[in-house]
Order: sequence, then structure tokens, then C-alpha cells
Amino acid sequence: MALFNLRKKNIIRILLVVTVILTAGFFILCGLALLGPLIGPLSLTPTPRCLYNGKAVVWFDRNANGVRDQEDPPISGIKIFYDGLDTDLTEAIENITDSDGEALVAIWSDMCLSLSFGVNVEVPNGYYSTTPTRYQVMHAREDDPTNFWRGETYDFGLARLTP
Repeated sequence: MALFNLRKKNIIRILLVVTVILTAGFFILCGLALLGPLIGPLSLTPTPRCLYNGKAVVWFDRNANGVRDQEDPPISGIKIFYDGLDTDLTEAIENITDSDGEALVAIWSDMCLSLSFGVNVEVPNGYYSTTPTRYQVMHAREDDPTNFWRGETYDFGLARLTP
């Protein structure tokens, strides 16, 4: 009889624990159902992120021909900025050219099918541009399982204004 009472107590404890767990789960699900409209839909599939990777190069265009010649040195400290048009970018992002006159153009996007943005150079006082100051980039992703886009090089030539 004592063995039967021990088993009965264990069964009651197990049923009590299961009841508590089920009740807690029920309240959690009810809470999520009530909060769902406030926090938006939950997605179990991750959103793919893709990287567009290119570079901008700024050089001093000695003969102002708009083409980088061998004697045209790089210019450091020039602001390169890019802004989103058909992407999830909401503001301009900038970078500064290094001692080689190069600045990385790297954009992470949640929209992996296509990407559209502008790459711009800020022409400093005392200079004028011998190339376009803005390049419009429209890039469609090929079926690439790595989600990595290798971008182009955007050349910006600057010449000095003569007084």
C-alpha cells in the first residue's frame, strides 16, 4: 500500500508539472498573438544580405584630359560618398581616399536581386573635375550562391583651377 501511495504522489507531481508547463505555454502563445500586430510578422526564414564591393580612385589630372595617365599621382583625403536610390540606404555614406587615392565602396543590402545607388566625389575648393563627379550604379545580381558582388572601379580626375 505504501508503494502505491508513493507512485500516486509521483504521478500527481508529474501531472502538476505538465499542467504548469502547458499553462505557461498557452499564456506565452496568447501574449505573442496579442503582440503580433504591434511588432509585425515573425519570419522564420532569414533575409539574405548581399555585399556590393567596389572602389573609387581619385587622381590629380595634370593635363586635364579626363584620363589617368602614368604621371597622374593619386590624391588622398578626398571625400567619396554614395547614396541609395533603389536600395534600403536612407542616407549618404562616405569614405575618404587613402594615400593611394583609393576609397572602398562597400554596400550591404537586404535586397539581393538588384541594387541601384550613386558614387560621388566631393570636389575640394581650388579644383575642378575632369571626369564625371557622379556615377550611377545599377547592378543586377546573377545567381551567385555567395551573395557577393564584385564591383567596378570609379575613376575621378581632378585638376587645379588657374587663377
